[in-house]
Amino acid sequence: MSRITCVLIALCWLAAPMAAQDTAIPYLSGRVVDQAGLLSTQARERLAAMLQAHERATGNQIVVLTVRLWAGKASRIMRAGV
Repeated sequence: MSRITCVLIALCWLAAPMAAQDTAIPYLSGRVVDQAGLLSTQARERLAAMLQAHERATGNQIVVLTVRLWAGKASRIMRAGV
C-alpha cells in the first residue's frame, strides 16, 4: 500500500468519530482543504493531483478535509452534508 493511500485511510479513520454538535460544515474550496494545517504545501498539491487523476479516471470525486480541534474535541462533520 502506498504512503499516500495510508495517509488517506488514516485521515478518514480519524475523521469518522468526531463529536462536537454545533459546528457548521467547512466550505470545500478544493479537493484538499487543510483547515488544521496538518499538510505541507507539497503534500496538499500531491494529494490534489492524485485526487484529480482519480476523478478523471473513475468519475468519482474524493475530497480530503482536515479540521482544527476546539477545547480538546474535534468538530463533527455531518457526513451527509459534505
